[in-house]
Amino acid sequence: MKFYRHWIKCTRDIILPGTDGKTFPMSVYGHSNISLEDAKDSGQRLLDSFAKRLVFHLSPWEYDNDGRPIREETLLELSPRNIVTRNRYGAEVLNSTQLVFIDVDGALPSYGGLFGWIMDLFLKTPSQDKESEELAKVAKLAAKAGHTMTHIRVYRTKAGYRLMLLNCDTEGKYSRELMKAFHADPIYADLCRIQNCYRARLTPKPYRIHQQKCHFNYPETDSEVLESQRKWLEEYNAKIANFATCHYIGSLNGPNGIAANEAVRYHDERTNAMSNLPLA
Repeated sequence: MKFYRHWIKCTRDIILPGTDGKTFPMSVYGHSNISLEDAKDSGQRLLDSFAKRLVFHLSPWEYDNDGRPIREETLLELSPRNIVTRNRYGAEVLNSTQLVFIDVDGALPSYGGLFGWIMDLFLKTPSQDKESEELAKVAKLAAKAGHTMTHIRVYRTKAGYRLMLLNCDTEGKYSRELMKAFHADPIYADLCRIQNCYRARLTPKPYRIHQQKCHFNYPETDSEVLESQRKWLEEYNAKIANFATCHYIGSLNGPNGIAANEAVRYHDERTNAMSNLPLA
C-alpha cells in the first residue's frame, strides 16, 4: 500500500533552462512514514529530482516510479493492511490490502448465450426474491471469472452494487479478471494496481445529503481553511448519521450477517450497511 502518515509541502524557485535565469516556483509534497522531518527531506529530494529533469529534458516526473501515493489524512489505522482516510471531498475511505472492493455502477452485467443459460439452470429457483436473484447473478459472474469458492459479500449502493471479497489474492490475476467481469471502472482498476490497495467509500458523497462542497487538500496549514473544514465536518457528521452508504444483501461461499473480520465489521458499521436508512 503506497501510503504515508507524514506529509509536508516543500517549495523552491527553480531556474528554467534557456530563459536567461528566469525562475519558476515549484511545489511538491514530501512524504514519510518515519517523521515530519524525514518527509521534509523527501520533499527536498523530489525538488532536486524535478530540477534535474528540467535541465536534462528527461521524461515527466512523478512522486515515485510506480505512480503517486495517496495524499490523504489518516483517520484510523485498523491494522497495517486497513487504513481509514478522508478523501478530497470530505468522505471517509477504507484503504485495504486485505479486502478486494469492486463497485458496480448501474445494474449487474448479464451474460447470455450457452454459459448464461447453463448457469441460470443451476442457480435460479422458481420463487426467488429480488435479493436471491441478485446473489445468483453475482455468483454467475464470479464463476465466469473463476471465483467459484471466493467468499463475496454483496451490498446495494445508491448507484449500483458493491462487492467485497474476503479470501481473494489481492494482487493476483483473478481479482483483476473479476473486476473485468463486473465491468468495474477501468480508472479505479488502474488506481488499485498503482497504489497496491483497494478503496471503499464509507460515508456518503456530500451532494447526496445536500451538503455544500468543501475541498480537503491535505496537509492544510491555513488556520481559516482549517476552521472552515472543522465547521463543515460538524455538519457533515451530523447528517450522515441519517443515511447509509450501502445495504448488505447477503454472502456467497461464506457466512451471512455480521462478520468476524474487524475491517469488515468496521466497514459495515460506518456505512450503516445493516440498517434500513436511505442510501446516499
